[in-house]
Amino acid sequence: MVERVDVTIIGGGPAGAAASIILKKRHPDKTVLLVEASHYENWRVGETLSPDAGKAFRELDIWDSFQKNEPLPTLGTCAAWESEEIHENEFLFHPEGKGWHLNRVQFDQWMADEAVKKGATLLTDTRYVRHQRSSDQQFKLTLQNKAGEFQVETNLVIDASGRSSGFLKHSQGKKQAYDRLSGSIGFFKADSSPSEISTYTLVEAMEDGWWYSAVLPDQQVVVAYMTDADILKKKNLKEISSFCGMLEQTKYTKLRVENDVPLKPLAILSAASLMSDPVCGNGWLAVGDAVSTFDPLSSQGIYKAIRSGMFGAYAISDFFNGDDSGFAKYERFIKEEYNEYLSTRSQFYNMVKRWPESEFWLRRQGH
Repeated sequence: MVERVDVTIIGGGPAGAAASIILKKRHPDKTVLLVEASHYENWRVGETLSPDAGKAFRELDIWDSFQKNEPLPTLGTCAAWESEEIHENEFLFHPEGKGWHLNRVQFDQWMADEAVKKGATLLTDTRYVRHQRSSDQQFKLTLQNKAGEFQVETNLVIDASGRSSGFLKHSQGKKQAYDRLSGSIGFFKADSSPSEISTYTLVEAMEDGWWYSAVLPDQQVVVAYMTDADILKKKNLKEISSFCGMLEQTKYTKLRVENDVPLKPLAILSAASLMSDPVCGNGWLAVGDAVSTFDPLSSQGIYKAIRSGMFGAYAISDFFNGDDSGFAKYERFIKEEYNEYLSTRSQFYNMVKRWPESEFWLRRQGH
């Protein structure tokens, strides 16, 4: 049986959910299908939500609902970056006054549930397989769930499938990589409740990379060592013993998880900065990590995904209203945003001069 919908969004994370909410808010008469490969049961990378997300949530009309989830507030970030000394960046003067640390699985499911409340249809445990274009320029998507393959016809497609960007790849799209950053990520049990310990996000530079750590709502601490994929492999950072050995060499990060070992096996994930080409095409566009990825140093991953989902939905809204320029505007926004990000990224990495012979830092400083 072939279903017909106006817009199909492949990927039920923050970008896809935000796009769904905007589309149903602006065009309640349009059918929106949100397709999620999981059942929101597995851990997902990214736990920090910047203060800027508050404005987005109000525009999405989900601010009150977000607050009911009781996310863990964080009042700023601190970093030992240019030197061994800690420097704090407080959110005090930001209009929101704070950011948040999240249980990411619960957060993503909450956003998808909000999309459903606004009128979107959500299919979980459903994967995009392939697509073809019909003579009337409709997309015929082949999806797969536990019962097998089935088809959906749709006018427009949003690829919100994350780094995998399955629809983009099937459309002969490519991604340009700007580095080989990867992370070895562990989760530790906090030895005290979040109200008794600093909830600042902590970044600590080292000779071959940098550490990131943050306290999470469920009394856990996420600790990640970020370096290039070849260096991660050379230092055997897939092994807990190597990971903990390097953690012991830190000055500040180790104090958050002193004498502990990770609660579960380490996760090894790519964190490379990527940009999709093209950003959009005839009847489709990409959002979130499917269109571009930022270095986690920016702490903008989730907010960037939400914002691109919203802006992608605005482009489609323009199309529904008879304005064909929305896709071009969206592409221009994505490219300008990414160029600005690369400039900021370069500035931050060029601040670190402590290890003039380090391959990791030289790669990011134009050598």
